Amino acid sequence: MKKALVLTALLAILVVSPGLAQEEQEMEQKTEGEASQKGELRRVLELPERTQEAREAGIPEKDVREVLEAAREYKLSPEETNDLMTESTKAAKENGNVENFGSFVKAKMGEGMRGKDLSNAIHEEHKARGKGHSKGKAH
Repeated sequence: MKKALVLTALLAILVVSPGLAQEEQEMEQKTEGEASQKGELRRVLELPERTQEAREAGIPEKDVREVLEAAREYKLSPEETNDLMTESTKAAKENGNVENFGSFVKAKMGEGMRGKDLSNAIHEEHKARGKGHSKGKAH
């Protein structure tokens, strides 16, 4: 009788365990999803700050708007858009503004350029056509 009870308990554990593991995994995924949504929301809320920083770095309003419109058109995530504005601001601070910068970014995005490749292209364009100084040295 005791052996039967122990075997039944073990069998119950074996049957229930996969369900519990799956439930635990689903809860972890839900938590990760919620964290991801919070992170995305935070990035959305930071975007006005990033765009203001770009303006303060010398990027004209029309170019800021064109970059934001291109980000929307090409369906960039809030994180990608934030990164794009951050890199644009860095490049403008280091090397000055680029004339028709918004058109340049939109064209590169139209070519499929994203992420690090787009950031590198922005920095290179600012180095090539920027009007400022990088780290105190003239171009």
